[in-house]
Amino acid sequence: MLTLLLLWTQLSSAQMPAAISLTAQDVETLRRREPVVRDSGQGLAIGIIDVNASVDALWTEVVNIEPRVQEVGPSTLCRINQKSHDRMNVTWGAGMLGMSVTFHLNYTIDHENRLLSFDLDKTKENDIAHSQGSYQVLSTPEGSRLIYRSSADPQSSMPGWMRSMLTGKPLRDQLYGIRQRAEAHPR
Repeated sequence: MLTLLLLWTQLSSAQMPAAISLTAQDVETLRRREPVVRDSGQGLAIGIIDVNASVDALWTEVVNIEPRVQEVGPSTLCRINQKSHDRMNVTWGAGMLGMSVTFHLNYTIDHENRLLSFDLDKTKENDIAHSQGSYQVLSTPEGSRLIYRSSADPQSSMPGWMRSMLTGKPLRDQLYGIRQRAEAHPR
């Protein structure tokens, strides 16, 4: 619960997220080119993946959100309603096993810090009660690293089993998809 509160505080105050400590097992997982996924089961999720591409190539693909519909199985809709240099408003849809949700996210695009933050657009009707997070691109000696953080309301109308299914494999698929697109950029 404290971790969720700290993440929410960092994201709501629009500061750079705190560094994430990696365990020896995390380092080994990343060395094998697999993503590290941490899911508290209470709405907090973290995903980390290393990418053999420049930070610029990775950043380009992080803000290129539309391909995620094809990369992430439960995703059914990605409609960009408004976009400027530093902001986006997007309608997302997801569904599985006959259940579906639609929600609207406001994105803040911080090109200088390579941080794409998002928050639920509460001016619109949403099938989830809370969603907030970020995609952060960092430089590594081998290329770059993507860190995804999100918190979602575990009390939303979305059943817990569906939330879990939308976190595990789909988060991995999203990370793999972004990495594949970034690594396809010329070096």
